[in-house]
Amino acid sequence: MDKNPQDVTLWENLAQRVAEEEGDGAAFSVLAQALAHIESPPGRTRIYRRMSYLGGEYQQQVQLGRLLEADGRLDDAESALRAALRKNAGGTEALDGLQKIYQQRGAPERFEAILTRTMRNAQDPDTRRLLRMRRAELRVRVLGRLNEALEDLDVLATDDPSKVQVLQLQEEIFQRLGNDELLAESFQRHLQVVEDPVQRLDLLLALAGLYEKRLDDPERAADCLRRVLELDPTNFGAYEALVLLLERQRDWLGAVELLQRAAERISEPELVSRLHAQRGKILEEQLLRPEDAEQAYRQATEGPAPSLPAVEALEEMARRRQDWVELLRLGKLRLEGEVRPQARAELLVRLARLWAERLGEEQKARECYQEANRLDPDNIEAARAMAEAHLQAQDH
Repeated sequence: MDKNPQDVTLWENLAQRVAEEEGDGAAFSVLAQALAHIESPPGRTRIYRRMSYLGGEYQQQVQLGRLLEADGRLDDAESALRAALRKNAGGTEALDGLQKIYQQRGAPERFEAILTRTMRNAQDPDTRRLLRMRRAELRVRVLGRLNEALEDLDVLATDDPSKVQVLQLQEEIFQRLGNDELLAESFQRHLQVVEDPVQRLDLLLALAGLYEKRLDDPERAADCLRRVLELDPTNFGAYEALVLLLERQRDWLGAVELLQRAAERISEPELVSRLHAQRGKILEEQLLRPEDAEQAYRQATEGPAPSLPAVEALEEMARRRQDWVELLRLGKLRLEGEVRPQARAELLVRLARLWAERLGEEQKARECYQEANRLDPDNIEAARAMAEAHLQAQDH
């Protein structure tokens, strides 16, 4: 055999001896090895024909079908895989191989026909369910026959209402059809059978968005978001969405309480600052509680990531009561968080005006102008102040 691996007759004789000594399965394997050596199409045809005779088991028919499909012999591959399917109606490998062949031919409806016929002849209930699910997926994702797929899924749901795969495919169909009511119902059924916390969170957030944005049902949306927070008390997105719902319902006290609870449970400094700033805004503008609002704004500026809207709100409060020292503190706070040279120069100019006009500290003002001029020589006010200081020094 080593001397002439292209000799088909030698391989056939070897396979015959192996079949007599070890059985047809071993002889089938020998012929599969022969295909790696024989290149001529007529020779390969003889080997395939012999393999078809010897390969009486499901896995052998699947292997033969794959070899034929890889060799471009689609008709023979189809015959082998259909023979495999007759031995095992629910055989995933045979079904996958047939679907691939019909996709290459551009005839997926023929695969649907095979699924239908095989399902009709299958005796085992589990096999019929598997085939029906496969047909539903084909109708949704390849054939685009969504209503027929829903009929399959209704049958499957009747047999097993907790089947997650069925629910997911129903949801995909309802989304494509734009049927939000049925989609929401499917999400609710899905929640009843899913135990994984991450999957439950995803479903609840999707359901909340559906109720709020598509079904105009803020109460149910809020309920879903509260359930999210029960599962994950640190979910910032859920807090943010629920606060927005409460604001739309003008439940200002509820929004303030929720923002306070969120700030206590979330660890990211920037998010905590945002929450306190939002709470301060509601206290100031909606509940007319300026003292409590100021306290919330201060909390929004105390961490490593101060909220700029909170700083601005505190600045406005300080101006109204002419608290120039507080305004100076807030200006320095702004300066600490700014890295852009031109923006820092502008802030320094503001501080210089405050020192000179409100606090009478000319030396402090000059220091601010000097630093602003160094950072941004094009800043007109800083340049003018430095020029005036230079002239004054010359006059003296």
